[in-house]
Amino acid sequence: MITNQSFSILIWTKKGRIKNDKVPLSLRITINGRRAEISTNRYVEFSHWDSKTQKVIGRSPQAKEINKHLDAMKSAL
Repeated sequence: MITNQSFSILIWTKKGRIKNDKVPLSLRITINGRRAEISTNRYVEFSHWDSKTQKVIGRSPQAKEINKHLDAMKSAL
């Protein structure tokens, strides 16, 4: 018997929780339709977030650090 399994990772902003003009980034893991959400402990200005690439736009040290942190979180899963 073949079973289909699904796994996805989504990084998204929580617009309802703005703090100092920044929104928190959350990581959502979905496995076979069951979701779990993890805080990334990172905040970004909403205008600097690219939801398609799921990365911070720009080459500033802060943007690079956040993107590196998000990549590390994805790799750990």
